[in-house]
Amino acid sequence: MKKIAVIGCGNLASAIVEGLYSKKTSFSFHTYTPSFHRAQELAQRVGGKSYQEFSQIPDCDIYMLGFKPQQLDEASLNLKRLIPENAIVLSLLAGKTIEDISKALDHKKVIRYMVNTSIRYQKGIILEQVSSDVKENEAQDLREEFSQIASVYEISDANLFNQAMIIAASGPAFIMSFAHEFSSYLSQNGMSESDAIKLVKDLFTGVSYYMQKEENSFLEMASKVTSKGGVTFEVLEEFKEKGLSSLFQRAFDRGVKRAKEL
Repeated sequence: MKKIAVIGCGNLASAIVEGLYSKKTSFSFHTYTPSFHRAQELAQRVGGKSYQEFSQIPDCDIYMLGFKPQQLDEASLNLKRLIPENAIVLSLLAGKTIEDISKALDHKKVIRYMVNTSIRYQKGIILEQVSSDVKENEAQDLREEFSQIASVYEISDANLFNQAMIIAASGPAFIMSFAHEFSSYLSQNGMSESDAIKLVKDLFTGVSYYMQKEENSFLEMASKVTSKGGVTFEVLEEFKEKGLSSLFQRAFDRGVKRAKEL
């Protein structure tokens, strides 16, 4: 059984660990947070062991970094001395590249995961970038385990990784914002807020299922439910006239620019 040291037990790291535990994967969990409280709670939920000091953590096969990205420099002071040479560092730190992690920890074997919030319900996406020092069979073993709780996409190109991150990791917030606009329109026009929210949730669930089952492109699917001159057509024409597609592109590019700045 491989040992995972979970350094930082925030919501995302905890969701991943609990998902892996629920699937009975071949991991044992060793948790640490400076306050100890969250590490202890997580360890209790997954049959793991929690620690109050870095130095107490036994040598592990994988070190999952689940703290805040801005805490990397501080955490690295202890982690540099802690991580065995052959261990894999699995980073969940948004905005921190493989090069950033490798330099901060003076460690070569690094895998970067960008995970979205749906992993909480084992329906998420993981974007994966692997350093050249990680053996393919090591990366594949992890990929197979994590694919039990999310869809894993390996992306080697750093620029494409940032672009995919905007869609996969930030995408849930965009979709939730669209859902808010849908439900707000209904509630502003007389529907109760609770009914409006439920209707929109049902809409997104149904459409998501439909798209999974269909093999056509998204535009082809849309055309199937759009009659020229009809209601749906008029709404889509308004979107087109107002440059919705260009707006999306500009917004996504702005996000990629910010990701590079971070």
